[in-house]
Amino acid sequence: MEIVSFDTKGSAIAKNAFWGFLLQVLLKFKGVILLPIVVHYLSRDVLGEWKLITTTGAVLLPIISLNLFDGSGMFFSSDVDKVSVRKKYYSVFNLALLLEAASLVLCFAVAWLFKGLDARFVGMIFLYFAAMYNYKLGIMLLQTYQKSRFLMILNLTAEYGGFLLSLVLIALGYRNVIVLMAPPVILYSCLSVFMFFRIRKELPYWGGVDRDFIRKTLPISLSLMPVYLAEWVLMAIGVYALNHFYGEGEVGFYSVLTSLASLTLALRATLQFFWFSTCSNMIRNGDPQFPGFFHTVLKVYLLLIALALVLYAGFSRELILIMAKAEYLPIEKGLFVVVLGNSLMVLSCIWNGILYAKGEGVKITASYVVAGLVALVLSPFLTRWIGLLGAALSYLAANVTLLVVMVRKAGNVGMAFTVDERRFSFLLLLVVALCSACVALGVPHLWTAILCGLALVLILILNETTGFIPIRSVFDLFKRKSV
Repeated sequence: MEIVSFDTKGSAIAKNAFWGFLLQVLLKFKGVILLPIVVHYLSRDVLGEWKLITTTGAVLLPIISLNLFDGSGMFFSSDVDKVSVRKKYYSVFNLALLLEAASLVLCFAVAWLFKGLDARFVGMIFLYFAAMYNYKLGIMLLQTYQKSRFLMILNLTAEYGGFLLSLVLIALGYRNVIVLMAPPVILYSCLSVFMFFRIRKELPYWGGVDRDFIRKTLPISLSLMPVYLAEWVLMAIGVYALNHFYGEGEVGFYSVLTSLASLTLALRATLQFFWFSTCSNMIRNGDPQFPGFFHTVLKVYLLLIALALVLYAGFSRELILIMAKAEYLPIEKGLFVVVLGNSLMVLSCIWNGILYAKGEGVKITASYVVAGLVALVLSPFLTRWIGLLGAALSYLAANVTLLVVMVRKAGNVGMAFTVDERRFSFLLLLVVALCSACVALGVPHLWTAILCGLALVLILILNETTGFIPIRSVFDLFKRKSV
């Protein structure tokens, strides 16, 4: 298999999307098995500590790397010349390793200067960060050139290998955060070394740094840095607010909640397998098939989101009892709220890809910064007032803001096609309103909600395929003029 090659044919895109979807299904299957075991053997405090470690480690990755991994992606996606790619990749690789070494020195400095910090906690954060950082560096080219099958094998090796290692640790009597900490650190570090030697076969190692390429990449990478920080604030501020006001036990509740809600974020991960690199390649090369491709992706993901919302509304209580235990039933309403927020983030990702492909980094940044500020302002207030549900509601409010701003920004970048997203959005909002009402009112048997939700989805499909349902004329009254 050649890593440095790119195919934008419809069949190749569909294949990449399939592998991405299959990966998410298999990862969620692993979670279905592991989560009940972890919840049974580990306390909420331990789960809360792990959530704090992973949340803190996640924000360090774009900061320490100067966001080079993602910022340089558009320069690779349109280049398949191995001589050029070799020089670009190892420029990023070598600079990233230097930055990682500097972060290790910084970690020791922080532990030494701030004596009150738990050195063990700081060390675990760095180990987790380093493992993810090196793995991201190893798979960067696989993501860019859409080697989804190979990437799926690597991810499944890490995740299922980690699952087996976690079971071994539990069997050996470990009941602390080591059960969750050791597997990713060991497995992802080993795979990083494997990927280095695999890439070196195709692109022999080069020990320099192309300053011109880095100078060209850094403005884009750094301009997107606020995006990742704002996204981190959007997703993580609730964790720190809960820890501050209620302690690690409540963070443990939230950790289980986000794990159960992660099905909708799996849709986002599937998008990221093919959307950003394919979108960038097609737009930069002026591919005339892009408008139709965009329409198809939007419709498919709206349908999947609507189905996910209906299923979560109908079976959230049963899901908690099966995947966790009765102790976690207080998260039921918060679970649906977070699922709804995740769904809106998936939709935002679609317009984010268009802005990214057009080099509109400032507009992406503005969208995420506004959403991050909403989360930053609302989360402490709502979390202190109504606890876990408050953290979930602030997350939802931030994602509503993100989607609204993102759609408005993307609508002004000179796209050569129009999308009647108001009609789609209205039908989706009917599903959301119905599901939300049932959850809020505590309707005991939600088969009616499920059937109504599926009926609304059927209306959407029939209207798009046949046009015989007279809803189009109503929306024409509100249709925004094309730009």
